[in-house]
Amino acid sequence: MVADGVPREAMARVAELQAALAEALEAGDLAAWEELARELRLAERDRDRAIERAVARVHKERGTYRSALPAPTSREQTHALLNAVGVPLSPQLIISLAGALYGEELPYKAVTSLRHDERRAHLKAPGARSYYICPALQHDTFAPVRGLLTVSSWDLADRLIGPLTPRTTHLRLTIHLAESLDRVRDGETDPSANAVAIERLLWRFSATVPGVRRSELDAGRIREAADRELAVLADQDAADRATAARRAVDLPEVQRLFGASLKAAKTDKTTTGGA
Repeated sequence: MVADGVPREAMARVAELQAALAEALEAGDLAAWEELARELRLAERDRDRAIERAVARVHKERGTYRSALPAPTSREQTHALLNAVGVPLSPQLIISLAGALYGEELPYKAVTSLRHDERRAHLKAPGARSYYICPALQHDTFAPVRGLLTVSSWDLADRLIGPLTPRTTHLRLTIHLAESLDRVRDGETDPSANAVAIERLLWRFSATVPGVRRSELDAGRIREAADRELAVLADQDAADRATAARRAVDLPEVQRLFGASLKAAKTDKTTTGGA
């Protein structure tokens, strides 16, 4: 039995949304399907975090803690971190988060070279890898966004940067840091996590969140404030990116993964009437 039953509730929510998603698809209700798919992705992330906390409790009781990022290579560690956070990240932020959340030291050069290394690997043997570390893409031109990394297995919409995406990404990362700090303070995470480093990152990211009191670092209040602003922006951001993702369906795979040149993007917008 898992303490507090949190993972069971999170798992039940995922199962509920999966059933609703299937019903919407059978009914041909694509609008409902898109909204439920978005909710399901968020619920799956919540479930994974709940399970991670539960596993950490068990390891704590048994004295058998293991790193949440056990992968030996920088590529695999970057992949694990991107999936854990679930938003596009810069190489520098990936390195900072890996150190703060997991006590991992990622070489700067190894992380910054991933984008080009992955593209070369794909061109040499398309589809040979189960995933690729890819750049985020502009929602209007599908050109690669300099300095932002994502994972090829994500839905394309989650890899696109729309007008509101920088802000929603900032808020989601703030929420993730606040939750992580709470887990560290409660002793429910890897002991390699650096509470001071997490606090510094949270202080930095919460500075622009309305309603956050700068006199204290209250993770719960920061999370609530970020949630409030995110609730205002998230639906429009998701809609913008979903619309753009539908336009990208006819792009060659290599352009969906690693971005289109501006010339190719202009040609595509001309042939589709810019819709």
